[in-house]
Amino acid sequence: MRIESNVVEQTAPVVNPIDKPGAAVEEFKLKIKAMFGESTALSRKVKEVALIQKHKERDFIQPPPVLSGVSGWRFKNSDCSAF
Repeated sequence: MRIESNVVEQTAPVVNPIDKPGAAVEEFKLKIKAMFGESTALSRKVKEVALIQKHKERDFIQPPPVLSGVSGWRFKNSDCSAF
């Protein structure tokens, strides 16, 4: 008695040679878009920090307000003697 088994060879599906590079290009495009979004966010943060630093410098350099019109104090020609 002889038993024969039917052997079915499975072949890999036919893949278009353009599909693999095309998929790589699409993946690359997505990475580029993500990096552009990240760089835009970082750029905004840097501009924000620069603006905050500029305000701090301006506040540091700006002279204190002049005390004029304060009740009980009189100043004569930059003489800071109080009466």
